[in-house]
Amino acid sequence: MGDRSLHVHVTNDRVYVENGMILHLRRGGPCWIIDPGLPPQADQMARYVGDNDLSAEAILLTHAHADHIAGIDDLREHLGPVPVYLAREEWPALTDPMENLSGLMGPGLSTGVRDPRDLPAGGA
Repeated sequence: MGDRSLHVHVTNDRVYVENGMILHLRRGGPCWIIDPGLPPQADQMARYVGDNDLSAEAILLTHAHADHIAGIDDLREHLGPVPVYLAREEWPALTDPMENLSGLMGPGLSTGVRDPRDLPAGGA
């Protein structure tokens, strides 16, 4: 039996001090990416995935404020069309700057995610 410890790699954006995370059980295995925020988080996360030979299975979003979704498009550019999971009630915020609160601070942020998957409260 190998080590089954959960590895948690944390990145932090410099503006809102929001934590993004990568969870995995072993080098060379699958991983989940949580809340990829503002630059340079997406680049840092993509580098960590590559350096550890990980396979991104999902991007999980705790909610869809701009500081939790800003890195999605860059990550998917680096890693391919990784599925994005988010509570259905938050889906409009992926493409509407007023919903994700970025429209209150300038031109706003919109992601290219057109195929989110539901992350229901309380699990499946």
